[in-house]
Amino acid sequence: MTTNSRFMLAAFASGALLVLGQPALAGETSKPGPAKVEKIDGSNVARVTLTEAAMGRLGIETTPVHEEVVPPRKSIVSGISALTVAANTEAGSASVTDAAQTLPGPETRKIIPYSAVIYDLAGQSWAYVNTEPRTYVRQPVTIDYSKGPMTVLKDGPAVGTSVVSVGAAELFGAETGVK
Repeated sequence: MTTNSRFMLAAFASGALLVLGQPALAGETSKPGPAKVEKIDGSNVARVTLTEAAMGRLGIETTPVHEEVVPPRKSIVSGISALTVAANTEAGSASVTDAAQTLPGPETRKIIPYSAVIYDLAGQSWAYVNTEPRTYVRQPVTIDYSKGPMTVLKDGPAVGTSVVSVGAAELFGAETGVK
């Protein structure tokens, strides 16, 4: 081998060692992810802040929680009570009240879109609320019932609070690391 060839081989080997010896630095120079996830002290949820690019890709949409007058949910128990009343009346039972009189009338209730509700592995229902621009926090919701595109809440975010109606599953994945 000539001196020139040896020099070229040494230069190539040195360059290869420099490139291959840098895996620790590669992680330090990587780009930040599309979401910043920050644990909220004293809570089991995190704050998810999306980059502008992630907002565009995910197409996140929000809808305010609103109130609406809705009919009460018909429970199986009221139907059973009506059957019991009918059976007791025929049997000659002394004091029987009309079960239909005990059903509540329409109520003003908090409503969110059905698409805003997500469930964790334990079956707990949640909705993401928009706390700041591009920032979302998962909040528990207690559902009375869902009908079509609406979900009637027993408990949840205050009226006027913006909840994520499109993209909640993606936020849950970002928060929990599910891919």
